Amino acid sequence: MSPVAPVFIFLLIALIISGSDCQITFAKVRSSGANTVEPSKENLTLGLSRYKQNDFDGAIDAFLQAIYFNRSSYNPKAYYYLGLCYQEKKLDTKAVEALKKSIEQNIGPYPEAHLHLAQIYLRNDRLDEAAQEANQAWVDYKGRCPEAHNILGLIAQKRGDLHGASDQFLEALGEKKPWRYTEAWMNYAENLIRLKLWGDAIIQFHNMLENKAPLKDISYEKIYLDIGICLLAKDDHQGAIDNWHETLNYNPDNAMAHLQLALLLDSERHISSAIKEYKEYIRLSPESPEVGKIKNQVLKLEQTLREAQGSKSEEERYRQLPRNFDNKEDEDREKINTPPRQTGETKSPTSADTPAPATSKESGF
Repeated sequence: MSPVAPVFIFLLIALIISGSDCQITFAKVRSSGANTVEPSKENLTLGLSRYKQNDFDGAIDAFLQAIYFNRSSYNPKAYYYLGLCYQEKKLDTKAVEALKKSIEQNIGPYPEAHLHLAQIYLRNDRLDEAAQEANQAWVDYKGRCPEAHNILGLIAQKRGDLHGASDQFLEALGEKKPWRYTEAWMNYAENLIRLKLWGDAIIQFHNMLENKAPLKDISYEKIYLDIGICLLAKDDHQGAIDNWHETLNYNPDNAMAHLQLALLLDSERHISSAIKEYKEYIRLSPESPEVGKIKNQVLKLEQTLREAQGSKSEEERYRQLPRNFDNKEDEDREKINTPPRQTGETKSPTSADTPAPATSKESGF
């Protein structure tokens, strides 16, 4: 055997083994790819299902898994819905991070993500950033974005520009009637309240109630509550009370309706009814910063009620005194004040016939 032969055989064996390892390695990579793509899709689908069911914690877990199983964590859709879940849970820092990641990864404009960023910035009073995101959404939608106008209206409202806010809400509603954008319509009507245009606001609320096609996500309890506020401003107390009771027909636990009723009944000195409504508000809004003041007012009203009931009891006891005692006192008084009459004389009216005015001792002064 040639001395080269063993070397050749060794190299051949090494090549075969190496080739086998390469095939195994390639198979592993290909298998790894197949095993990560499918779980990513499955978790994205699961997350969307849980999001629709308002199971935001479950959806967050699924979206994080969808991102984890995707190569390079590339999954703009999962990041977008992850941001929406964090927004619902008011985890705003995480929501902003996820939404910005979705915009960064997305191919092309992503106006929906910009709108949600605007909403988050708005509720944190970061008004400049909110306006920037709303305007970017408007640009991405090529100039037709009712949601962006609605947000810009809310921004103007927070800045104290109520007329500018009305203009933005009207832009959101559009020229075509009947209007269908419930949130913008409600914002417009409530902005009229801020402008103290009570009659105009009432007209808008009634138009919403009487709209030919039912409005999506309309809050009837909120509309009747607002109508009551407008009517109270116009001194129609009974109308206000009727509308607040209508609010409670839709939701017996509407805390603000109970508070408005309590304040109005208190102002009219219907003490027992006012106490009842105040206590309902305290029960429904125990964390309200106004609860301390309201509890003090309830204590004052209850004291007033006890005093009034005490006075009534004293009066009632006086009325129930034995009548023979009163009659005897009247007879004695008449004997003292009336002189004896002579037969055949006609009595002329004198000062004795007229009851004497009460003295300071009798009147309590």
